[in-house]
Amino acid sequence: MSAYQRWYYKKRDDPIWWREYLDSKRPRTKEYLDNMKRTGRYAQLKETGLANKREAFEWKTHLPVVYPERVRKTCSTCHAYHAHGARLWWQDLHDPDKFVCQICYTKNGIAAAMPKGHEDFVMGSGKWPKPYDFKQGAKSSPEPKHQIQSSTASETMRGYCCPTSIYNLPFGLRFCTTMNITSTRCSHEEYLEATYAHQKETGGRHIPLFDILKELFQDTIQPDEAATRLSSFIFLDDDVSSLYSGVLSTIIGAAQELSETGNLEKLANLVLALSRLLDVRNQSSETLHLCFNLKAHDIAPGQVLKVDDGKIWSQLPGFATDLGDCPTAYINDGVPEHIAEQQWTNQNTFAANLIHSSSDSPCSFDFLYQFAFRVIADSLEWDARTVEGMDSLHSLRAAMRWIEIAGDEVWERTRTNGGWTVAGPLWYEEWERQGSDDEGSDAHNSVTPARWLWWAKRLHELAESNMIDEEAKTMAGASAHKMREYQDESDVGSRDNDDCFLTCIVDYDVARAWLEVLQVEIVVVRVTVSGLAVVPVLPAMVGENVGG
Repeated sequence: MSAYQRWYYKKRDDPIWWREYLDSKRPRTKEYLDNMKRTGRYAQLKETGLANKREAFEWKTHLPVVYPERVRKTCSTCHAYHAHGARLWWQDLHDPDKFVCQICYTKNGIAAAMPKGHEDFVMGSGKWPKPYDFKQGAKSSPEPKHQIQSSTASETMRGYCCPTSIYNLPFGLRFCTTMNITSTRCSHEEYLEATYAHQKETGGRHIPLFDILKELFQDTIQPDEAATRLSSFIFLDDDVSSLYSGVLSTIIGAAQELSETGNLEKLANLVLALSRLLDVRNQSSETLHLCFNLKAHDIAPGQVLKVDDGKIWSQLPGFATDLGDCPTAYINDGVPEHIAEQQWTNQNTFAANLIHSSSDSPCSFDFLYQFAFRVIADSLEWDARTVEGMDSLHSLRAAMRWIEIAGDEVWERTRTNGGWTVAGPLWYEEWERQGSDDEGSDAHNSVTPARWLWWAKRLHELAESNMIDEEAKTMAGASAHKMREYQDESDVGSRDNDDCFLTCIVDYDVARAWLEVLQVEIVVVRVTVSGLAVVPVLPAMVGENVGG
């Protein structure tokens, strides 16, 4: 694992460290902006536009318009479509339909960018320009010199428009970016409508890609046919690498956008169908030169297209790198919490469907198990009432989707191969209380049946609490019950007398009360590989070795 990957997973799996890092970075950033004579002034101009009453200044050519959330627009100067979106755009005073990005607006110098009377103003901490004449002292703010109506609410990017978190996806996704979707729940009709609208604005070169998705969502074609047509669409074009990356990114972007489970299942089946296609070979007599993820690849005649140590299609190179992040990352980038939660749930629903149906795929999706373990741990092993765990419940629905859709597969991986994910404080306390015999430095981070049972207990507690809504309570109760069933099924046949064994999912006192009802004379408490177990010892067993 590279140094960057270690840092990436540490950032995602240790939110306390990440918050401390961000807190320590802010003073250094502010000091840098205050001290830099050139770049710092441009950067702080953006903050000035966000922090003050902009209409009160006499702007020369453009008026800064600040949206409550990120908005995607095409800059009228550089003609680039900003897929990431921005809250601050500069609106032309003479043509309200034209907008300029921050970079283009400030390229002529800070003096030209500032409003009249503030060309020589020195920016810095606590030195933002105020809407009054500095020489005459403070006055009441004058009437705005320019009244330009802001864009309609339908243009507002909710941080969740297709595809969300564009900055985490490859460059090939630029052509499929859309806007105008503002609801946290999105049907495939809304998704396609917004996508087609954007394609018409940008030339419509990639409309065939979305035509295929439309037929898939409408059940006009099956995933295998859709995969074949997508492959033809990619390899009949001159820009193969960009289109290949774009197709994968489009699917992932749609998975983050769409909220209906049926649509997400169809997208997962489409990915699996792509992985079952025959590997593509260079059929020409010349070497094929590809650029993939900023790396050059030479494919000799007759060779299978292989980039980043993966074959197209059987290994889907680049697909794994497109899945990541967490709700906290989205929220830190300005996405509203309820939208970050929904897009995270959508993405995990898609991933769970991949695991559940991947048995006949030549491509390995085992990396998604780590994805599942991290989501479940993030949602259940932190106390949402604390600062460190305040975002934990944003992952709860995503975790329950894993149990609902791919619970069989995740439990089997836990029972046989185990897994690893950083332990949250609640599980670490439980692990220490149980007094595990495993003295390894990372033993508490292992995903074991005991940890699985504790997760079921936590879901049951949340279902009985007032910390989540009624719908989530129902889902939590069902997920807890399902997790217990997996454990019970694996225990069948492994005990001489199933009635003489109780896995302690509830509190020890409850288990002891149950044994007293059965009039059991002796109780031995021990820690097993399945977790905390209460073994009732019948009179006939006294004196025998019961493994306590």
